[in-house]
Parts: sequence; structure tokens; C-alpha cells
Amino acid sequence: MLKILGGDAADPAVGTADGTVKWNFATNDWALGNTFQPGEYDFFSTAVHELVHALGFAAGIAENGNDGFGDVPGTAGVWSPFSQFLTSYNGTPFIDQTTYILDKVIYDQARLSADGNGLSGCGAGTLFNGPNAVAANGGVAPQIYAPTTWEDGSSGSHLDDNCYTAPNTVSTYMMEAQTISGLGVRTITALEVGMMRDIGYTQFGVQTQPPGGTVPEPSSVLLLLGSLGLLGAARRRKAA
Repeated sequence: MLKILGGDAADPAVGTADGTVKWNFATNDWALGNTFQPGEYDFFSTAVHELVHALGFAAGIAENGNDGFGDVPGTAGVWSPFSQFLTSYNGTPFIDQTTYILDKVIYDQARLSADGNGLSGCGAGTLFNGPNAVAANGGVAPQIYAPTTWEDGSSGSHLDDNCYTAPNTVSTYMMEAQTISGLGVRTITALEVGMMRDIGYTQFGVQTQPPGGTVPEPSSVLLLLGSLGLLGAARRRKAA
């Protein structure tokens, strides 16, 4: 992500992959187009979901509070822009923006949907407090997936489907933790556009216009099915 936003000079690991996406094709049956057989999952929706993760829609905080480089709570860490917007229910950041030290007490309370005031579930747990996301969400910080049992790769790095989508129904947002079989979400909503802008992609969702035209602020990004090439991914799924 640093390389994307800052050019080659910002690449923290020259010569290594800038992002990886893994895909276990044996886990589910996949529909590659717009026609679905019973039990098939949407290849296109899942692929885009994982690519958005690779662009930086992920916390990168381990269950024990370490960063991705093994720096432990109480010491300055190296955090993704996404993680620096994560807060508890009352807006207390997990990470101090001056020292880059993670507050382990606040983090442990919020990462499992059980904040210090006894709240749990929607309205408590982990929130994303970026200004663009809050504005797109009606002035309320969006809820981040923080189940009471930690889930590697899912906790802290998705919108909370438990708060936004009824069980066994099509997801409201592309970046929720779960999906069901059949046609998936193929629109990146204004909320998700706001979150991507908060983490640094200031032009995310801006439509290119002819010379002399205007550049509207989009409410969402509609994705069209096209050639995705060879991808890999891992996404939690639930049966329809």
C-alpha cells in the first residue's frame, strides 16, 4: 500500500510481493460468470473483496496486539493506515497517533465486542473512526467485525455482517466478513469508498470525466464482470 500511495521510493520491501491473495478453490463451488447453480459462490465478488484487502482494507493487528513485524504492545509498532482508525465504542483509539503504541487494555476489550463499560455487540466492540467513513455512514462510526471468539484473518478487518446483514441473506457491503452462495455484492458502497479514502486513496471512486467536465462525488462504485486473471483468496463463508 505504501508503494501505491507513495511511489517506488516508499516501497518498504523492494523485490518482494506488494500484496498476496490466497484462494482455496477446493473449499467451495464457484460460478465464474452471472449464472449460478445451487451452492455456487460468486467468484467475481470474492475476488474483488480480496483485492480490496490487498490494497489496505485490513488491520494487521494480531490477537495478542502485536503488529505484523512482531513489535509487542507497549513498544512503538508499524501499523497499517486502516488500523490507526480503529477505536473502542467511545472513540478511544487502539493506537496512539504520536507514539504508535497500541493500548493493550482498550484493544483487548474492544476486539471481542466487549467494551469496558459492559457493552457488547453492535454499538460496542471495534469501530472505524475515519472522517470520510463516518460522514458516509450518517455521522456514525461504522462497526468492524469483532466476534467474541477471535478469527484470524477476519477479526478487525471487515465490516460486521452481524450488524449490517440478517443471517442467510445477501450481504449489504462488499467488505463484510461473510457471504452466502449465489450472486454476491458487486458494488463498493459510499461507506467503503469513504474508508478507502480515509486510509489514503483520496481519488478512490472518483469518476474520470472528459475535458471541461465535472467530477461528481460517487455514492458507490459499480463493478462490471470482466477478466480478472489468476487470483488467490481466502474468505469466510456461510451456507445459504
